[in-house]
Amino acid sequence: MAGFTKFSLTNPIVLTVSVLAAIGWFILFVGACAASMHGITWYIIIYNLFVVVLVFCGLGLKKLGNYQNMMMILLTISIVYLTYMIPLLLDAPGSAARACAGGAIILIICEFLWIFLFGSSEDSWIHQTAHRYNDVGPNIPSITTPAVIQRHLHRSHSKNTTRDSPLPQFQSEKDVEAADDEPVQATALHTYQANPEDPNEMSFEKGESLEITDRKGNWWQARKEDGTTGIVPSNYFQV
Repeated sequence: MAGFTKFSLTNPIVLTVSVLAAIGWFILFVGACAASMHGITWYIIIYNLFVVVLVFCGLGLKKLGNYQNMMMILLTISIVYLTYMIPLLLDAPGSAARACAGGAIILIICEFLWIFLFGSSEDSWIHQTAHRYNDVGPNIPSITTPAVIQRHLHRSHSKNTTRDSPLPQFQSEKDVEAADDEPVQATALHTYQANPEDPNEMSFEKGESLEITDRKGNWWQARKEDGTTGIVPSNYFQV
């Protein structure tokens, strides 16, 4: 259920794919009207309208988490129908039928992307990459912003790697009590890919055990078994 519970229309990737799907369906509908299509073509068009509206409503209300398997089936059936219909449209005379086929192709591409986004587990590369853009866009601030300038000044005058930047929005944040400097072992609750723009961050896998050498603040200083050190988000670990 990770895909539907983590994504919404505020995610720019999900929103872009969803808008393109709506545009594809509209082209499909207008082309079918102009080409005077009949029979099973209209059944497929109405079925796809149902699927697109269902995805939009589910993303807007964030209520599709319990219906992930059903949505995967509906999207798969839709792709099969559209794939069957495209050759018939391309063989039909007139530019309207070809426009209708173009809308169907756009819709198929978007439905494949929906399946990749919503069907991927929370540990997958697809899910983590898209999830970085939830609500506020990528968590990579401009180098000219005051927050980044202040952080670089802080790092240049102190070896303390505690950061005031927000935690990655994987789950709801909770207050982390300041701990003493005695190293402790912590287990990763989730997989995390380090931000390539920040050389201080460190990637880790779900279930991996790290030695936490500094637990002050939201970002902890950690060391792997191979000696690699870096900072990690505190809400990804259980001590």
